[in-house]
Amino acid sequence: MSAKEMFKKLGWYLDIETNDEQVVYSKNKFDNDTFGFIGAKTITFDKEMESLYLDGLDDISMLLLQAINKQVEELGWLDE
Repeated sequence: MSAKEMFKKLGWYLDIETNDEQVVYSKNKFDNDTFGFIGAKTITFDKEMESLYLDGLDDISMLLLQAINKQVEELGWLDE
C-alpha cells in the first residue's frame, strides 16, 4: 500500500505534491458542537530540506506514524 493510500484510509488528503519542493497532506478539523470548520491539520514533507513539519496535531497514532514512515521511504530519505 502506498503512503497516499495509507493517509487516505486515515482521513487525510494529498493537498500538494510538487516534484522538487514538498508533499502536503491535510485533514480538516470540525467543531462537532457547532458543526463548523475551525481549522486544519497538515503534515508537510519538505523535499529540499528533507524535513517534516506538523501543524495542528496534538498527537500521532501508530497508524499515522506508519503512513509518515512510508512517505519518508517513498521519498528516498532513508537511503544512504
